[in-house]
Amino acid sequence: MEVLQVKEDAVKRGSLDLNELIIKHPAATFFLRAGGTVEQEGEGEGGGRGEAIHAGDILVVDRSLKPVNGKIVVVVSRGELVLRKCILFEERLHFIFLDPRKKMTKSESCDSNIQIFGIVTYIIKKC
Repeated sequence: MEVLQVKEDAVKRGSLDLNELIIKHPAATFFLRAGGTVEQEGEGEGGGRGEAIHAGDILVVDRSLKPVNGKIVVVVSRGELVLRKCILFEERLHFIFLDPRKKMTKSESCDSNIQIFGIVTYIIKKC
């Protein structure tokens, strides 16, 4: 069993403030609710398979951050906010589907019309 490490001052106050813990840039942070479920490709924490984002999960999105290799980003594609994974390939950033079963053409992955809305910094799940 893992032991949770909690800041001593939070224990003294009797509460944890999620705003302090997960929001680094308040003016640029938004909360979005995932509209569908997607299995992510790759290894999750502890060497397991990638984690899923489920319908209803809350995504914490920071618009002040720049996209970097391996991060999940929210992009505007065809007028909708959608999730993509940022991949550095041939010295260019590409935005690919999180679900490895979905195939994307090269022109879709490096589409210059894609606008980056923000970077997903946390995913809040209901247990």
